[in-house]
Amino acid sequence: MPSTSDFVPAHADYRTKVEHILLASPFIRALGLDSDEIAPGRG
Repeated sequence: MPSTSDFVPAHADYRTKVEHILLASPFIRALGLDSDEIAPGRG
């Protein structure tokens, strides 16, 4: 029977990628790089 720990690395990697995207968003907006293409409906 597979252990739940077998799924932790993949989940953690996915979560890290999502957090990087979320953390990058304010910096992208601060740099004025965001547009309708990058962040639709924002700015």
